[in-house]
Amino acid sequence: MTRRSVAVLATLAAALAAAVLPGPAASAQDIEPPRGVKVVPTGHANGQATVHWQAATYGDGSLYLVYHDRRPGQWWFAGSTTGWEYLVTGHNAGAAGLCYRVQRLWNGRTSNVSAHGCGSAWGPQQLAPPDPLTVASLGPDRLYVSWRRPEPNDGSAYEVHRYQPDNLRYVRVAQLGDVYSTHVAGLNRGEEYCFRVVRIRNGIRSPWSPSGCGVPVG
Repeated sequence: MTRRSVAVLATLAAALAAAVLPGPAASAQDIEPPRGVKVVPTGHANGQATVHWQAATYGDGSLYLVYHDRRPGQWWFAGSTTGWEYLVTGHNAGAAGLCYRVQRLWNGRTSNVSAHGCGSAWGPQQLAPPDPLTVASLGPDRLYVSWRRPEPNDGSAYEVHRYQPDNLRYVRVAQLGDVYSTHVAGLNRGEEYCFRVVRIRNGIRSPWSPSGCGVPVG
């Protein structure tokens, strides 16, 4: 085991040992903390939410510690991940006001704790995601992305995001009104591209659709 691995595990063990925190302790050593923390309803089970954040850099081996504000002024350790989102469960269906913060560990150093982000958990009134997602070729440089119209049709809007393997992130490529397909151009022939879609109505965002992939040909 490397010295870096030992340092990371030691810091994580300390966080786990402190089940209830008066506030996540931070010993910032010039590494940037996570930014833009958001909590959104997700999944197909009541009480689930996903905590998202923006990383300073991607793919650098950072470990992220996630904290939950279960009581005013007390941040509880919820879990850790090497990714940039974390699924939380066990909340009441549709619960609102769920607040989380995230801290970054890298190369034996610890960042400040992020600003908190708040949101709600999945509940009976949440939107179902677009499903299924179909991706088909429209020529050597474009793909056709489509999904099933919801029943009843309720005027939802949609965002289409494309996966970028260079930085391991999905980025938005289309923001649509009450339509159920879009063309994505400027692609490379023979390369595979993957997409996912989120449904939006009255400020509520659905969970992400299952991803769909396709290859421009022709």
